[in-house]
Amino acid sequence: MVQRVRAIRERDFLLIDTLNGHFDNFNQNMQDPYMQWRKTRLEELESLRAIQSEARKRKLLGAAAIIGAIAIEVMGSNSTRASTGTLRNVMVVGGAYAIKTGFDKDSETTIHRDAIEELGDSFSAETKPLVVEVEGETHELTGSAEVQYAKWRALLKQIYATETGLPETVN
Repeated sequence: MVQRVRAIRERDFLLIDTLNGHFDNFNQNMQDPYMQWRKTRLEELESLRAIQSEARKRKLLGAAAIIGAIAIEVMGSNSTRASTGTLRNVMVVGGAYAIKTGFDKDSETTIHRDAIEELGDSFSAETKPLVVEVEGETHELTGSAEVQYAKWRALLKQIYATETGLPETVN
């Protein structure tokens, strides 16, 4: 009985080693595309944040200029209003222009959002299909990286369950 248990245990260890090897191979195939995707996505996100910040600053400065022109008009005396008329006009026009350029900058964010989405699509395309051979059977893993990983885990569970006789639902 002890010899049978030891043989089963040895066979289980061999299966685990084999599965670890397959998992390592899967990980190595995904590593380079994933690292490149992370690096490029981070660069795009930084650009997106910089543009959003610049747009916000322009809008706030424009609003401040317009509010400042209104404050000069409301708080100033007749002589102050007369002497600052040109300044107030410049502040209102400049503020409106700054707000407009802020909204123009906002429209640039769609370029970076599209680039980030395209990066995700290209990463998914680069990772499919993945063909693995397990115990003489060829399996093709298709779909996004998440779907491929889920299929890979299901395949490993199935193999483990078949080899050990345990139900597949055991984690």
